[in-house]
Amino acid sequence: MNINSNTANHSSSLVDGPSGLVSGGSGITEPFFSNYEEIARGSTHVLFRARRYGRWYVLKGLREELRGNALYEEWLYKEYSVGVSLDHPAIVRVESLEDDNVVGRCIVMEWVEGQTLDQWRQGKSAADVRAMFSQLLDAVGYLHHHGIYHHDLKPSNILVTSDGRLKLIDFGLSDGPQYAAFKHSAGSNGFAAPEQKAGTTADHRADIYALGCILKSLTGRRYRHAARCAMREDPQKRPQSVAALRRLMHPRWWISLLVLLLLAAAVFPVLFPLPIVHSFVLPSGQTVYYRVLQHVPQRQVALVYTGADNQECPGGLEMLQGHLDIPPTVRHLGMDYALVEIGPHTFHNQYFITGVTLPEGLQRIGVGALAGCPAMKDTLVIPSSLRLIGGDAFTDCSGIPAVRWLADSCSVSNEDNQCFYRCLSMRKVEIGPGVTVAPSWTFNNIRVLESVYFADGVTTIGRDAFAMDSNLSNVRWPSTLRVIEHAAFYECDLREIVFPDSLQVVGTYSFAYNERLRRIELGPAVSFVGTYAFADCYELEEVTVKASVPPQVVVTSFDGMPDGVVLHVPEASVDAYRRDPVWNRFVVVGY
Repeated sequence: MNINSNTANHSSSLVDGPSGLVSGGSGITEPFFSNYEEIARGSTHVLFRARRYGRWYVLKGLREELRGNALYEEWLYKEYSVGVSLDHPAIVRVESLEDDNVVGRCIVMEWVEGQTLDQWRQGKSAADVRAMFSQLLDAVGYLHHHGIYHHDLKPSNILVTSDGRLKLIDFGLSDGPQYAAFKHSAGSNGFAAPEQKAGTTADHRADIYALGCILKSLTGRRYRHAARCAMREDPQKRPQSVAALRRLMHPRWWISLLVLLLLAAAVFPVLFPLPIVHSFVLPSGQTVYYRVLQHVPQRQVALVYTGADNQECPGGLEMLQGHLDIPPTVRHLGMDYALVEIGPHTFHNQYFITGVTLPEGLQRIGVGALAGCPAMKDTLVIPSSLRLIGGDAFTDCSGIPAVRWLADSCSVSNEDNQCFYRCLSMRKVEIGPGVTVAPSWTFNNIRVLESVYFADGVTTIGRDAFAMDSNLSNVRWPSTLRVIEHAAFYECDLREIVFPDSLQVVGTYSFAYNERLRRIELGPAVSFVGTYAFADCYELEEVTVKASVPPQVVVTSFDGMPDGVVLHVPEASVDAYRRDPVWNRFVVVGY
């Protein structure tokens, strides 16, 4: 379902005279639209879908008989000035105000592919509906914070995209104290506040009334108290803000439960006084130290540094030996506590550790946690549960030969630090099954790394993921890959790249300075090659592009390539590539 316009039902009246037509708008980079399709027509306006630069847009203009009418032109400009001032993920984005040959003066907006709120709610759970209404509250709260009142909130003006994002549309009746024209109240039947129906002055509390109507229609009796308060006749008796309405939606017993939990968290350490740091023996026999992170609502501990300069820990630096088998839980006070963190510098400069087994359930590895452990000789396996890894976590672990990475949603705490800097034996990295996004900044600047294996399932390779791995020459690409982000393989040593057919986007600088790269093959789905993506590939000889439509490129995408590079394209598309101002720099031949 696409963008719907319901302004045919609007009862708005234009009662103020025009104060002068303001033309133009910002951001006009290409004046030509194509593939026009009328999608809605109201009493005063018409909506078209049109294409420009490979993207769909919505054009909202006046009906043919109203074009050139200064009063209606100013009304259109008011809607534009409201929309262009807003920047929120749950509000439709307004691009510009333009004069178009088909639509006339029109507002150019992003195209939203989705369903109306009423259509989307069919078959959805109560939790899904609550989460979506929360997005709506966020959007309306943003409007009110910026002095804008929507004044036409209703399910048909609320779209939900296929990935569950809400988009608020249609600001034709919007108003605010900063606007002097078109102040007459209006709205839609079933959602307009009493003051809008009476034609008197309406403010943000009219939106609160409409939110109450929507809440009632979505949730029935679940939030009947909050909806009933929002729909009171007297604006003074309604919740006076979106935040106040949100508070009414939460049952009061949660407050009592929260107080009890806080009391329990405060009393437990008093009843059971414990030292800050405790020791326990690993299954592999070494004594290590841990600190309790929390008792409730979850029992969690973290391993901590055992050096003398950490006053929490007893004694001097204790040198550990052998392979560390770190368990997923620690027995504390007769209960199992989940081991979720290896703290900063916990095993720093432990010269005699020969390897480490990281448990599933581990969520964080601190800065320098295992740095300076040169005797580690085993393949390092990063568990799928890991969510955060600190910079220099494994720096100077010069004996690690390979890494098997299983964490899907892990990020690096500091992008300026490498996680595996000076790992002088690391020849191979495997991004294992279950991973969809290969992490950014994690494996960059490993000068001896030779090969990377991506299991199928990876869709995105993060920015700078393998940048400046100057010896990297062998990559096994996943068949599911769609996006390669900025500088992912910057300054490597790739000689030939055959991308999977699923690849769509090659990011900026992603393969720049692969100076010995000779052959590139791009699949049929590729649509964009970023700035300097293959810059300074001085030995490039041939490029194959299977896409029948020339992908979008810029002049610098292949900056610095030698003359006479052959471009192989489908026979039926040869003329299209030769007409392209960038692709025609190649010697284009069909296959």
